[in-house]
Amino acid sequence: MGQIGPHWARCLAKKAALVEAGRQDPALENVRWMIEEMRVSLFAQELGTAVPVSMKRLDEQWARVRG
Repeated sequence: MGQIGPHWARCLAKKAALVEAGRQDPALENVRWMIEEMRVSLFAQELGTAVPVSMKRLDEQWARVRG
């Protein structure tokens, strides 16, 4: 969970800021789902993931989230 924790905290903070501003960002929603898929890939490997995930891909998705 050490790898995922910082991404999850950042996601929650960004989501709270967007809600407060009355905005949405589909790229952030993609980040959230990628985090969930990372959890599956780390803790329930036998289930497999719906999309290919990696820390690099997660970082690339963060680059798409609007400031």
